[in-house]
Amino acid sequence: ILVFGLALLTVFLVLSHMVMGSGRPGVVFVIASSLVAMDIALNVVLVPRHGLVGAAWATTLTGVIGTIAAAGYVLARFRALVGVRSVVKIGLASAAVYAVALRVSLSASFLPLVYVALFAVYFGLLVIMREFRREDVGIIKRMVPLARFGHLNK
Repeated sequence: ILVFGLALLTVFLVLSHMVMGSGRPGVVFVIASSLVAMDIALNVVLVPRHGLVGAAWATTLTGVIGTIAAAGYVLARFRALVGVRSVVKIGLASAAVYAVALRVSLSASFLPLVYVALFAVYFGLLVIMREFRREDVGIIKRMVPLARFGHLNK
């Protein structure tokens, strides 16, 4: 339960940074303050009855509301948000990698290699589903100027 809440809070943070970057930190402050109050109230109600599971649900519900609020603001302000097709493709790739990860059982010393392999599978699935294209490579190159690392551009 908690992993979904934390994932949603991560999406909320990304959207919040977009809003702050557009010069509207006050909007993020209002949304975040409301979320803190909501999370406290949910924990007060859910933890005594359900313990840690109640706390996980409080975080997840807070993440849902925060993501909806921030996405609504971004959509209203910029008239743009991630497309439904992209969400479905990314979700499918994530579910496939999750299914693979559940079946991999290696010692902790191999964990970094497993993570690299899982990332490669995820990235490969995004390329196969045409969610990651050449235009995206150009965007990344503009975002991360490799010119200062001259030997990497060759």
